[in-house]
Amino acid sequence: MIVQDTRSALFVQTGGYVAGRNWWLSMHGTAPFGQLRIYDDRLVLRALFHRYELPRDAIQSLSLIHRALSIGLRIEHTAKRVPRLIVFWSSDIDELRAQLEAADYRVVDTRHLTNR
Repeated sequence: MIVQDTRSALFVQTGGYVAGRNWWLSMHGTAPFGQLRIYDDRLVLRALFHRYELPRDAIQSLSLIHRALSIGLRIEHTAKRVPRLIVFWSSDIDELRAQLEAADYRVVDTRHLTNR
């Protein structure tokens, strides 16, 4: 029996993604083949042919990663049956970050951290 979640996502954004064991052994998808859904108790990454559910208590950190032409959200987690490396590439990272923080998820911008 398949159980459908009747609750609506607080926010949904379409973008690209990386999902896999590491950067080399992973599946990369460009927009519009990825979708990040924010719920009060979990994040859900919908990728091409896959759906990865990350419960709030399994999320260790959310951090912004910067590449040459894009900014992504890296999700570090302990969720079972979810690839170790999860990155969502956003076309509007400011809106995504604001929506995550409004839902009480903490997002760290590693570019602004300095070694002391």
